[in-house]
Amino acid sequence: MSASQNDLTSDLVAEMRAVAAGDLPGDVLTIAKLCILDWLGVTIAGADEPLVRMLLDEMSAGPTGVCSLVGHAQRASPVDAALINGAAGDVLDYSDCIRVMNGHATATVLPAALAAAECDDSSGPDLLRAFVVGVETACRVGSMIGERILATAFHPTAVFGPFGSAAAAAHLLTLKEAEWSAAFAIAGTMAAGLAASVGSMCKPFHAGVAAANGLLAARLARRGFGGYRAALEGPQGFLAAHAAATMWIAPGVATSEAWRGRFFIRETLVKRHAACQLAHGSIENMRRIRESAGFAIDDVRRVRLGIAESSVRVCDIAAPRTGLEAKFSVRTLAAMALLGMPTDRLETFNDALIASPDLVELRGRIAVDSRPDLAVELSVAEIELGNGQVLTAQTDERELDRDLERRRERVCVKFVDLTSSRLGRDTTADLQASILGLEDVKSIRPLLRSVGAGTARSVV
Repeated sequence: MSASQNDLTSDLVAEMRAVAAGDLPGDVLTIAKLCILDWLGVTIAGADEPLVRMLLDEMSAGPTGVCSLVGHAQRASPVDAALINGAAGDVLDYSDCIRVMNGHATATVLPAALAAAECDDSSGPDLLRAFVVGVETACRVGSMIGERILATAFHPTAVFGPFGSAAAAAHLLTLKEAEWSAAFAIAGTMAAGLAASVGSMCKPFHAGVAAANGLLAARLARRGFGGYRAALEGPQGFLAAHAAATMWIAPGVATSEAWRGRFFIRETLVKRHAACQLAHGSIENMRRIRESAGFAIDDVRRVRLGIAESSVRVCDIAAPRTGLEAKFSVRTLAAMALLGMPTDRLETFNDALIASPDLVELRGRIAVDSRPDLAVELSVAEIELGNGQVLTAQTDERELDRDLERRRERVCVKFVDLTSSRLGRDTTADLQASILGLEDVKSIRPLLRSVGAGTARSVV
């Protein structure tokens, strides 16, 4: 093992502090703003979900807290705000995704960054830089284990997210180098969440807990709270706990050298459908076949969906009983797409619709092929018709968001769709302008407090 691998935790700290102090490319800042706008839209849309209401009641949110809660006039302590906002941002399963960490970086990093930024009245540029640093940290830790995490019983968002939220908070709290290491040690010892939680309230709760724990880790580190110095690479450290430690890196490869100069945030996938990202390729395949070939649903003899072997355990609930479970049922989602049901509309995922006879019957004609030869970003599909004709499609999710202008347009349209009915068109437009102009915002606090009060106004 190289010297860099022996000091992996300190290498990560040094790398992230260098990113925090350096110049960020223009496209990275643009993508960061679009991630923030997308998250804010899905959080506002999910603010009244039962899960969020339960957390508001349990956390004793009220008018005297120091941090804002998206979509609510109540306020909370910094850690509680990170937890509530984090869970709200993932409750609709509509937040963005990054494959290198096999999870949701924005949903875990941003709530912690917002709470820390509001406490210290940071500027828009401060928030943007902290957010990028947090995303890059979560992705780098995720890259150490890679897809092997999907063979464990852990949920990647819950496991890697605390490192990202700790890094974002560490930057905003101006922690010293040793305090960054302590924050990672504290975050690593709290990193956990069961993969079996998909399709339940605990799945979005993971995002909230990861945000809260990372923020708590940084705040404790600032007070002198310490932890295991080799938190990542130690024989009883994070990597040993969450993967086969002897396999996590090829002999002789210095991980930090592979990271240097790379911005993983560029690989963010913006969700087109309010469902598990691992099923999006199959939805797209069904839509493509349906739009390109004229056939009746009764003509469909069978459908085969080919997805990565590692995806099956997450997105193949065979017979979902609720709208929430349906978001993790690739067969149901494929059937919905074939039937022309809008999978980008939140109201589509209701329990009565999921149990409709037409949908259940078509789902019975759909099979899933677990494909060890497919990368997680690839999905293939075939539809066999009654006359023997076979229609095929393939989707590579990496191709869908590479054009930055297309990404901007899609995020802005999605944001308006999710928020205008709650905030009104004028307020929605003001809020969108404020987020897209974050580099000119001198104080983040008025913006956050207006979002919490539901009366967002431009502060650019």
